[in-house]
Amino acid sequence: MNAFGDDSVHIVLTKENDFQIWLGEAKFYNDLDDKRFIEPLNSIAQMLNSAIIRKELGILTGLNELDIVLSDTPEMLEKVKSTLKNFTSIDEIKKRLHVPILLLHECEIRFIRHFVP
Repeated sequence: MNAFGDDSVHIVLTKENDFQIWLGEAKFYNDLDDKRFIEPLNSIAQMLNSAIIRKELGILTGLNELDIVLSDTPEMLEKVKSTLKNFTSIDEIKKRLHVPILLLHECEIRFIRHFVP
């Protein structure tokens, strides 16, 4: 069954008093057919659709975790929340965006013993 939305979301603070947005994509496979490698790219392309990414990022602005984690830096909290809101241009959001991809392959494990004479 497919999960919808981002598989992981991270806000990473930078040394330049700024932040990055990391939206991870994960796929689990039981075979490594070449056509499988197109699926994560299609999923990311769909996620980058302006309406979808705005919805995903809008969810983040309502999370209490942001308020807790950034409580000692109210200026950064405001910067993160204001950037993630609907009025920020999608180009500004994409400048901050990183999308790591995790591919997992389920397979049978075989142990082969090699003996050194």
